Amino acid sequence: MTANSGEAVPSEDEARPKQARASRRDLLAALTSGFVAALALAASLYNVYLQRLQIRAQVWPHLTWSYSNVEGFAYNLENSGVGPAILQGVRVTVDGAPITHWDELSQALRSSEPKLAALLDRGDVKIVRSFLSKRVIAAGSDFHPISIVGLTDEERQLLPKWLQRVQFQLCSCSTLDECWMVREFQSLPVRACPLDELTFAE
Repeated sequence: MTANSGEAVPSEDEARPKQARASRRDLLAALTSGFVAALALAASLYNVYLQRLQIRAQVWPHLTWSYSNVEGFAYNLENSGVGPAILQGVRVTVDGAPITHWDELSQALRSSEPKLAALLDRGDVKIVRSFLSKRVIAAGSDFHPISIVGLTDEERQLLPKWLQRVQFQLCSCSTLDECWMVREFQSLPVRACPLDELTFAE
């Protein structure tokens, strides 16, 4: 079909393929743009994830509970991690029964260990106790929750045997509120500290 000016005018059948190609180009451009945007979002989220991992690594605490009887006797709580450990609570048991205070612990041991009771009652034996709950233990530091001084060599060797009945469990968190339950040399991650079970009030 021609116009009056003599120029050819495309028929509808000729124009339809061109319109379809143009629509496909627009669709391809939109899909490409969306794909690029999705890649950018994924890269941003991954960078945030990596940054969080880096921060976690920088504030990660690691507590271990042990004892020493080289000089006297002392329980030792050490943070060998790279970030501070915030103690949330403590559970102490004797023969599986929960204990709520240092004095109650002393009474439970005295009642079943006469030799230990006589040792603790001696005037030259001193017991030094420290608070545990809500204590912040800096990275690379340690402290003695309880220590006993003035012991003979034989008593230092006997104390670990007498105290085998005592079990300590502690829950600590990092500054990012990631928490762990500590049982002697084990440190297990938990979602949150079970405060209703951590009944040792000191």
